[in-house]
Amino acid sequence: MSGTDKYRKVLLETFQAFINTCEEYNLQWYCAGGTVLGAVRHKGLIPWDDDVDVFMPRKDYERLISLNDIIKPNGFSVISAQNCSVLVSYAKFYNMSTTLWEFKEIPFAYGVFIDIFPIDESSDTKEVFLKKYKKLRNALRLYELSQMRFSFGDVVSYYKGKDNNMFVKGILSFFIPRFMSGYFRRHMIEIENQFKGQEGNHMVCPWGSYGPKEYQEKSWFDGYEEVEFENFMVRLPKGYDAFLKYVYGDYMKLPPVEKRISHHYHYFLDLDKGLTLSEVKKIISAKP
Repeated sequence: MSGTDKYRKVLLETFQAFINTCEEYNLQWYCAGGTVLGAVRHKGLIPWDDDVDVFMPRKDYERLISLNDIIKPNGFSVISAQNCSVLVSYAKFYNMSTTLWEFKEIPFAYGVFIDIFPIDESSDTKEVFLKKYKKLRNALRLYELSQMRFSFGDVVSYYKGKDNNMFVKGILSFFIPRFMSGYFRRHMIEIENQFKGQEGNHMVCPWGSYGPKEYQEKSWFDGYEEVEFENFMVRLPKGYDAFLKYVYGDYMKLPPVEKRISHHYHYFLDLDKGLTLSEVKKIISAKP
């Protein structure tokens, strides 16, 4: 089995463990984003992608986070900004028997994970939602910068490689002290809380990456349909066809070959055991 195949196997096992947890505690959830697309178009993971995204209504999302200590003995954990002081925004359900350090610049190791996005009922207009959404994204950027660690050599290499995004982040990170990260995290959570507790005709996903398209019809989430995903069943929002057309347009059409790439990073990955960050650093430093 190749490394990619083994990673996808562990990822699917983690997804199944999440589903089992939701069933045990009667938690509502739906596939989200590219996982909906993969379920409909490919009957499983998108072949060139390597992640799983799910939606959870806010009350179920917060309940899952509160169950973390109960879930841990089963070998899985839930981390989010609410219970983790290292850079996490929305929740991740991860496999504690594996180790994943995603970004070299953010020294934090957890395990193979699925992303969990809270969704909130909303009475806001799209314009009001987008103002809150942009405030939350800006707060996340500050929190991210306070957690990132670049060497001078890293910044120079980004400049030479014309990676303007990482070059700017590297420069800015030198001016935002680590001791401010607690403040930025609390500020980010305060803004996220502004999305809670409304009643309306729309559902919004504050942490989604699709901007205006994170403002969606409430009726799409009025129940779910079960479909086959690899070798098990998953839940799609009842209005998944309208959702996919809204987000992706002609969603059954494959993208050009040059765009069939993963946008996820694995700076360090061990699929056989859970390691601490210090243990990972020792392994990396010992490599020739």
